[in-house]
Amino acid sequence: MVKPASREGGWGESVRHGYGWKTHAYTRLCECSVRGPWYQYFRDEWRRHPGPRKAYKPDADWGSANSVCPNSASWRDWTVWSFKQACAQAAFDGLYCDVSRPPFCANRHHGCGYLDQDGNWQPEVQLLATRELHKRLWIMLHEDFEDKLISHDVSGHLFMVTQSFSDIICDGENFTGMLKDNYYELLPLDKFRAEFMGHQWGVPSAFLPEFSRAQLTKEGKELYESAAKLPQVRHLAGMIFLHDSMPSPAYSDLTPYHTIWATQNELGWGDEVEFLPYWGNGEYLKPMGENLVASIFRRGDRALVVLLDNTDEDAQARMGFDLQALKVTMTRLRDFETNETFAVDDGVATTPILHRNFRLLLTEG
Repeated sequence: MVKPASREGGWGESVRHGYGWKTHAYTRLCECSVRGPWYQYFRDEWRRHPGPRKAYKPDADWGSANSVCPNSASWRDWTVWSFKQACAQAAFDGLYCDVSRPPFCANRHHGCGYLDQDGNWQPEVQLLATRELHKRLWIMLHEDFEDKLISHDVSGHLFMVTQSFSDIICDGENFTGMLKDNYYELLPLDKFRAEFMGHQWGVPSAFLPEFSRAQLTKEGKELYESAAKLPQVRHLAGMIFLHDSMPSPAYSDLTPYHTIWATQNELGWGDEVEFLPYWGNGEYLKPMGENLVASIFRRGDRALVVLLDNTDEDAQARMGFDLQALKVTMTRLRDFETNETFAVDDGVATTPILHRNFRLLLTEG
């Protein structure tokens, strides 16, 4: 849980005002720190069974925790109350709920479990209790504290019955143990489109890269945050933007993401921006192949073309636009990063692109 800050200005105030960033408090809704005095009184009532029964340790790190079950009404009440106190004292802008999936529990102290046909006590997955806790937190943070955002860790486990009470879902951490060097084979286009767009469920998703965290040595972590591994990072960043998804850009070089955001700033933001994805924009742009693709962001009479070469070979991308259908006037494309320009002749532009890389091309005319 959040360690309270003083009313004279706590950690949230200094972080947000010092850097101008939005900050989210971190919590795990299905775990309780063994350091808090409340733990010594409610440990057995709250804890998940089967599961650990850790001792109360007032000198432990706040992150040392025991798993608990939200089917305990007193755990739900205490959690919502404690965050209401924290929100009143600290200047954070939202809440990040990590490892907050519905637990498997058979603790009789708070009403979990059932007798099977053989008379054995069995655990249950606590979907509705977890939903109730998430719902109460969402209502409290949005109604009492001017719409503080809630983000949930998903990591490949979709429970929309609970995650629907969130503003952002964070996915991709489940690839930590699978990632060896890059996402080339882990995330083909069809898989990313099916799982990580954030369009299909109504809750926006943010993809969490795992480059440096997947490496087990200090040297490995430093390498994957350096320029030497920038091509692997750029590939994932391009994949995310190609699908109009969002990153939670940790554990890697941040340069590609800042570049993408700056390009979006130049195009402009607003509800009038249309996303024309590579799998559905054939009437505007002639298909180039299964893995040489481009999505288009259109705003008024301008457009941003996100070109991705998802192959192991450099390519010459011949883009044939139907300018009448696209309703964009252009005589050239300008690469936002390099300022190179490519002539558009009768709707056709040819642009070189490196393998497993992307280009950000703004229309000019």
